[in-house]
Order: sequence, then C-alpha cells, then structure tokens
Amino acid sequence: MKLFYSQTSPFVRKALMVAHERGLVSRIELSPTDVWSPETVVPTLNPLGKIPTLVTDDGMALFDSPVIAEYLDSQGTQGQPLFPRPGRSAGGPYASRPSPMASATPPSCAGWRACGRRTCAPPTGRSASARP
Repeated sequence: MKLFYSQTSPFVRKALMVAHERGLVSRIELSPTDVWSPETVVPTLNPLGKIPTLVTDDGMALFDSPVIAEYLDSQGTQGQPLFPRPGRSAGGPYASRPSPMASATPPSCAGWRACGRRTCAPPTGRSASARP
C-alpha cells in the first residue's frame, strides 16, 4: 500500500494511528506529498486532490480519512478491530457516512453568504441584492 501524506495533516495522523494499532505500518509505503506542487500525482488518484490518499495493494485509490481508517482496520491483524465489522450494524459499512465527494464542497461555494462575503454567484433566479 502507498499513502500520500503531509506531516502536518491531522487527517493523515488519524489514518496512521489505525495503521500502527492494527500492525500495518510495515506494509505501507509513505510518500510525502505537496498537493500544491504541479508535479503531484494526487489529483490523478483522488478527484478532490487532497491528502490522505491511500493506494491499496490492488491499485484502488481511497481518500477521506474515515474511509482509509476503516479500510486499514479491516486489513489489520494485530489488536482488536477499531470499527464495527460489516453486518454488525443496520445498513452495513459506510451506510450512515456521507460520500467523501458530497462532504467536500468547496468552502467558498458551500454557503456563499455564511461568512458575509459573496465569493460565488447567488442561486439561480434570485437577484444579488435579495436577502432572506
């Protein structure tokens, strides 16, 4: 497995904690990554262009730290599982978790009036001066 990471990311630390707890550190190649560099490969693996991004042994790219953490937990052999196993909760794994793509709406467009600045166009059919 290969983990694209930044040392300052708390999300990477979450995934690495699971890897340590479940005895997987020796199976993971760590690849320090600057997602802002034009040479980075992360956007070709992860449509959000963010870290952490984990490429599994079979070539599947995973992103979003909760998804990576659960995957690593399922692959681990050391210690007790950190997440419930599939079938132990109604709906199975990931049933109640929003998609990483859905939760990654760019902050500048998520709530264009939330912080008092208008960085995106107002919703279609409303004038820029319309306020609820």
